[in-house]
Amino acid sequence: MFSLQIDEKNLHQFLKEHEKLLLFGENDAAAAEDFTIVSVRRRKRTTRSTERLISFNVSNSAVADFSVELRKSNILIDDSFAFIESYDNSTQLLDDSYQLVQQYADCFYRNDHAAFDLCEGGIQRFGSSSHVLIYRNRTTDSAAPSTNQTDENVIFEPDMAAYEPTFNEPRDRRNKRHISNIKVPDTLHVETAIFIDKDLYRHMSKNFPKNTEAHLIRFVLAMINGVQLLYNHPSLGRPINFILKRLEILHNDPKDLRRSSDIDVYLNSFCGWQRKLNPISDADPVHFDHAVILTGLDLYVVSKTGKVSNQVVGLAPVAGMCTMTSSCTINEGKHFESVFVVSHEIGHK
Repeated sequence: MFSLQIDEKNLHQFLKEHEKLLLFGENDAAAAEDFTIVSVRRRKRTTRSTERLISFNVSNSAVADFSVELRKSNILIDDSFAFIESYDNSTQLLDDSYQLVQQYADCFYRNDHAAFDLCEGGIQRFGSSSHVLIYRNRTTDSAAPSTNQTDENVIFEPDMAAYEPTFNEPRDRRNKRHISNIKVPDTLHVETAIFIDKDLYRHMSKNFPKNTEAHLIRFVLAMINGVQLLYNHPSLGRPINFILKRLEILHNDPKDLRRSSDIDVYLNSFCGWQRKLNPISDADPVHFDHAVILTGLDLYVVSKTGKVSNQVVGLAPVAGMCTMTSSCTINEGKHFESVFVVSHEIGHK
């Protein structure tokens, strides 16, 4: 019987373009030399203290075998979580939204260095054994987001030093929020609303033609798992958790939301639009602290001199987390590098 061996040299031959984009991001040619396929053998699931642990062995002919131990991630989903699908003339709110998302919550694991989605076995299968793609030569520093505009792999934004929100929230309200004497808790929680535009939904439907919505939910939860990994780093002084409050798929362009590849136009429109959806009172069950829109568009930025550059994948107003008009970010979401993009942009807040 003919047996085909899939390895780093020929994997790309078996992937469609949208699959390459999902796995490797925009710069597929560079990624071809920057990953390793390893075999995975699951070890017995264990319980230690109150943590759920999973261990597995990783092997590859080119590297020494090693073991990975993961602990279950605390994917936080709000009790009043809402999953919404919006169309031209209707909006559908799923009655059992919380139960729908909660069924995936136990799938996500991480350690100090990596985050995993283990839903449906989690590890990708090629041939007769399980494998996972691991990027090579990425140290903590090199994997971190960069604003160096000569780096074609990870370029997050244009010059943001002079960026100011164009919204007109009263200045005294902004000042009052910043002079609060409330003690900062040991753990911070950010109630988050995530919106998926129709371009990203179309992209995901190519990768996951069956049960696209379910796969989108998993994609978003995997992204949150990765973001939490970064924001739970001890160097921050206290962990920051992101609570998923709302997930909405925009199958059509909502009124008053201008979807544009010009990142400044799109961000400004989105920030104003999401404010109208968000009750002011933090006690309101549908209130959220931060809004993220994930887009399938190829974004660009126009400089002050009129030069157009597409080397931008995310944008956020600086120091806007505590201002309802500018606690919002836009990010390209077509691939798993969106974890770094979203984390970087939220960091401006």
